Amino acid sequence: SRVFKTKSIDNIFEYWITLFHGIVPGNYAFQHIYNHHKDDNSLKDVITVIDFQRDSVLNFIGYVYRWFVYTLNVSTALYFFNEKQYSRCWKTILCSLYYFSFIALVAYVVGPLFCFMYIFYPLLQVNLIIAAVNYTWHAFVQKDDEQNKLINSTTIVNGQYFIMVCV
Repeated sequence: SRVFKTKSIDNIFEYWITLFHGIVPGNYAFQHIYNHHKDDNSLKDVITVIDFQRDSVLNFIGYVYRWFVYTLNVSTALYFFNEKQYSRCWKTILCSLYYFSFIALVAYVVGPLFCFMYIFYPLLQVNLIIAAVNYTWHAFVQKDDEQNKLINSTTIVNGQYFIMVCV
């Protein structure tokens, strides 16, 4: 479940750099690997789109709510608790506490405006974009055939590289 080859670089990325890019620590290391890839957009996946009508703006707004509950590690902690994976549940909770403590510290030391512009706003912006990407990436998945690998995610053949740049 590593992004980089060494654990120390992974930790710097996961627990420091992500703080300024709208990503709550632990989100990728725990939920993305141990829930999303395991349950693969089925109804057990906390960020599944399978139960949303994906041609509706109102359903997308509902999905954005689901995404933010996930990105703040709330649904992830509940998932691990229900699966009796208590160690991952506690790690997820501690990552969220670390994130919110960091926000409070920055607001206190540097100021609330800086905190909003450089920590809270990226949380809103990046996660709205990533929610839209996930919503469309799994746009064709079907509730009655949730494990069909041919429609579980969008694949573009002979297309350009998918590079997401958040400015």
